[in-house]
Amino acid sequence: MKLRIKKKIIHVAYALLGDFQTASKEKVMYIVELEEGVFIADFEGDPGRTKVIHNAKKYGSRKKAEKALSEARFYRPFLLAEIRSV
Repeated sequence: MKLRIKKKIIHVAYALLGDFQTASKEKVMYIVELEEGVFIADFEGDPGRTKVIHNAKKYGSRKKAEKALSEARFYRPFLLAEIRSV
């Protein structure tokens, strides 16, 4: 009984802290928005880009998305880039 309550408290704490991937059963995916309405895609380019959000490359962790953004910044600064969860 105590273990169930402890797990529930941890679940709520993660949800309040914004770590929804840990808090829920669904896996959160991430996309990288390089500029307003422009996303990293699995196309050729430096980096490959798309304006269609459904064609944006999805990353299984925030760390992988951060790495992709870091690699994209090798070519251009993308100062307004952000990582979004989907």
